[in-house]
Amino acid sequence: LPPCLYPCLSLSLSLSLPLTHTPSLYPNPPSISSSSFKEEETTSSLPLVTFSPTTPLTSAEVAPFLQKIARARALEDTLEVLNDIDEMSKRRIEILSFYANDLQRLMSSPEELARNMAFVLALRSIQHDPRIAVDFLPTFMYCLGCGNYDVVQTALKYLPDYTLLCQEHAGVLLHKAFLVGMYSQLDTSPQIAEAMKVLHMEATT
Repeated sequence: LPPCLYPCLSLSLSLSLPLTHTPSLYPNPPSISSSSFKEEETTSSLPLVTFSPTTPLTSAEVAPFLQKIARARALEDTLEVLNDIDEMSKRRIEILSFYANDLQRLMSSPEELARNMAFVLALRSIQHDPRIAVDFLPTFMYCLGCGNYDVVQTALKYLPDYTLLCQEHAGVLLHKAFLVGMYSQLDTSPQIAEAMKVLHMEATT
């Protein structure tokens, strides 16, 4: 892409902005209706677990879901577990920390529905605990540069939100997006411009 599409990129790469207040990001992931895939009755379906709001979660409590998402091969099985995690995280947001590795794996999934839900849940987890934003940086960078058009497009879609949550590495992220646009047929300038916009808005609030 011609450099003129990024007139302010060099300025944005030098930004070092404090994280003062982050608006709610994607409180509700894309809903997965039964019409999105053929759902079959299964005896292995796990009921939603009721967690006490005052008791710290334990690995034992989430182990059945960790096992199920690790073993899921069919798309409908993966989506079922992701929907369960979504519902549980609305009551106990900290449950998402147990699924960080699975979310990172699914962020590069070839299946769009699973991939989008993984990004949304990952962003929700980071918003709850901004300290873990850097843990997702290698995965996000991989998704941007993996060469899979659909995965790259999804990563670009969430680039502004992740850049806001990972401001310490905003320059690295925007530079990567710039290179993706330069060496591919993708126009990444809208996402870069949007990321710069939200960073500027954050700095002036």
